[in-house]
Amino acid sequence: MNSKAIILIGAIGALAVILLRKVRGYADMAQQISFVPKVYDKPKISLSKLTIPICIDITNPTAEKATVTVLQGSAIIAGREVAKVDVPEEGATVVISPNSTSRLKGLSIAIPINNLLTTILDNLNDLMSKDFTKVIANTSLQFAVTVNGLATISGNMRFDKQTSLGSLGLTASSKRSIRPLSDYAALIPPRTELRREDAIRMSSAAPEQTVLFMHKVIRETTSDTARLAQSLRASSLRETLQNIWNFVYQHIQYVPDSAVMEQVRRPLRTLYDQKGDCDCYATLIGSILTNLGITFSLRIAKYNGRSYFQHVYVVVRDGDKELVVDPVVDKCFYEKKPSEKKDFPC
Repeated sequence: MNSKAIILIGAIGALAVILLRKVRGYADMAQQISFVPKVYDKPKISLSKLTIPICIDITNPTAEKATVTVLQGSAIIAGREVAKVDVPEEGATVVISPNSTSRLKGLSIAIPINNLLTTILDNLNDLMSKDFTKVIANTSLQFAVTVNGLATISGNMRFDKQTSLGSLGLTASSKRSIRPLSDYAALIPPRTELRREDAIRMSSAAPEQTVLFMHKVIRETTSDTARLAQSLRASSLRETLQNIWNFVYQHIQYVPDSAVMEQVRRPLRTLYDQKGDCDCYATLIGSILTNLGITFSLRIAKYNGRSYFQHVYVVVRDGDKELVVDPVVDKCFYEKKPSEKKDFPC
């Protein structure tokens, strides 16, 4: 064997050692990287499937840059595979700087309706009580990814327990101690005036459509709050709004709607249920303000640069000032600063 061949073999061997070290290094890196999937936009339902847009927050705690590619995945609920994760043919890739977190978008879960129905039956108690944290806790993604094109790993991703499910709602800070409505019983129409059905809006509808639907509910049900409104009137606009906020905050428990259905309750339903989410709050307040002859707007808002509207609440003009009446938050006239907002005058 001549010297050139020996040098070549030696070089190949050295490259193999370097490559092996890289693979081992990337494998070690891959074991340190963490993955947290989140629902980042509104689920959409059709006749054949429920499509849930998801993203994955990937954290690289190492001192080297990581290129992570998701190759495939499956959605698992309570141990049962309900759907494949929709991943582009070439995979979904994100580059993550050292000691940082990046978000991988462009993924979705399309759950066939027959699988969805089975899942609903399996989780019926939690869904009926709107305890979605338990459903989320039972949901995971089985996945396969590559790190820097060499190390391939597989495992389970657990959904962030605080993930937003995309419904129109900003979550209240905590469960409240709700007062009984006995002091206002004479001011509220009897339960017999309730229709058997509620006003329902599916969450796949645009938020603008939901707000227009809320306008319609307010116009058609002003009798629900006619006498109650007068009891909340004060000598000034600001005091009146404070009275309205106090009433709703103290008597209506915040409860989020279903992940796949937005329910706009008429005011009388909200009063007798003593619960609702932000659109129920805004509809009830809008009904009271209408009876008092106070003009207002329904405002929808986005937060933290997200692509979808997350919240709706009431805004009243007082000269050149805006007075926000939002019982989801813990202080009257306080507005959580939105990254984008849109007003719908009533």
